[in-house]
Amino acid sequence: MPDADAIAKKILSCVARVEQRFGAAHVVDVLRGSRIKKIVEWKHDQLSTFGLLRDVPRAVCWGM
Repeated sequence: MPDADAIAKKILSCVARVEQRFGAAHVVDVLRGSRIKKIVEWKHDQLSTFGLLRDVPRAVCWGM
């Protein structure tokens, strides 16, 4: 599993790329590579951060 610093940097990078307009659940879905309707509609599946944490358990992305 990636270290906490690397995960935090990816989370912050994703927050910046979605222009701080979406909540934590959306950011986690983008990072985990989800193709739910909202992500595709906003073209967040095309961001460089899309899917970066697909191999990291969801609870880790949430900081639990």
